[in-house]
Amino acid sequence: MKRIKIKGVDEEYFYTKLKNGLEVYFMPDQKSKRFQISYVIKYGSYYNDFKVGNENKYYHLPNGVAHFLEHLLFKEKDGSEVTKKFAKYGSSADAFTSVNSTEYYVIGAKNFKANLNILLNFVNTPYFNKDNVSKEKGIIIEEIKMDEDDPYKDLYTKALKNIFYYSKLKESILGTVKEVKKITVDDINLAYHTFYQPKNMFIVITGNFNKEEALKEITNNESFKNFKKDQKITLKKIKEPLNVKKSYDEVFKNIEIPKTAIRIKLPHDNFKSVPKTKLKLCLNLVLEAKFGPTSKLNEALINQGLIVGSLYFGVSIGKDSILLSLFFESKSSKKVIKIIKEELKEITITKEELERKKRCIITNIILTYDDMLNKNYIISNNVINYGKVNNNQYEVVKKITVNDINNVSKKIFLDKNISIMIIKPMKKSTK
Repeated sequence: MKRIKIKGVDEEYFYTKLKNGLEVYFMPDQKSKRFQISYVIKYGSYYNDFKVGNENKYYHLPNGVAHFLEHLLFKEKDGSEVTKKFAKYGSSADAFTSVNSTEYYVIGAKNFKANLNILLNFVNTPYFNKDNVSKEKGIIIEEIKMDEDDPYKDLYTKALKNIFYYSKLKESILGTVKEVKKITVDDINLAYHTFYQPKNMFIVITGNFNKEEALKEITNNESFKNFKKDQKITLKKIKEPLNVKKSYDEVFKNIEIPKTAIRIKLPHDNFKSVPKTKLKLCLNLVLEAKFGPTSKLNEALINQGLIVGSLYFGVSIGKDSILLSLFFESKSSKKVIKIIKEELKEITITKEELERKKRCIITNIILTYDDMLNKNYIISNNVINYGKVNNNQYEVVKKITVNDINNVSKKIFLDKNISIMIIKPMKKSTK
């Protein structure tokens, strides 16, 4: 195992790759009372159009297959839930699907070997048939309907449909009711046997465990599994226009205060010279300084009674484009939108603002590594988004200059690349 130091936080992790291509990341902490084992597949809702090996044809899967597959893997051949096996050892297991990954995990305080083997076995030995696929459709359809009633999820999912023309990012991870009804056993098998291969998977273990014992168990468990021959997976390329599909939209929900999302779509080409990890930090620093909870603008909007709570922001660097997002609640949405647009037209940051925000980020980096669950998330997230663990984030933050920030800020522009969505209260009946 290779020992790798994480600079600036007095932490280290261990890495190795098994003969079958499965990558393993360990970050032991004997002070922790618990452990988390995560089994991560580089497959999410984005990967619906692909070809395998040297084949010329592209396969197409309905939206929602990755999430559907996640659900099915918890079903045992006798119809029981695998979570019961974990519960016997006082542990809890769950999973989630994102646009680019599916993660199965267990959190426990004892019986490490048993928990590890149950996790590896149920992910690697699936049982799919027409009956359990049919039964699961009803459960997932109910989940979709619950999401449709959630105004915050509406603000997220429907806004993405307004931004993208072709990108799979505009599709719901769960799929629609109509799409889920179309999913077949063949779709599930194709997805599983294409993406659930050792070279497309990795394991992350953090907390209280013995790394040598863990590696021995994983190696032994993998040696008994018969995986389909690994082949290269090629995703279908999508050319996404720079402009947004719909610049303004509003929907009505059973809420009291309107909720607004402002999203700005930026091309990767604008930031070619900036490494991906540094770019995300720079964009976060810009938005934090100008729109964060302690920013002058946020304070002014609260004092003037223009927003309820605070402004919230997000940065997403996707395969198709870069998205900057701002969210707020306000009965004066249009006025706040105008103020924010003016602020976005010319963003600069002072050295004092930068240093203050850098100190906050560095403190958060250090504090994050105090928690076993956060450590697991950091490693998984880094491997999925950057292909490796970012072990020098502390150093990158320290070296960011005002010029770096302002050079990135200059490339933030507003043209046909901004989309606004407002969820408004339902109109009261006059009856």
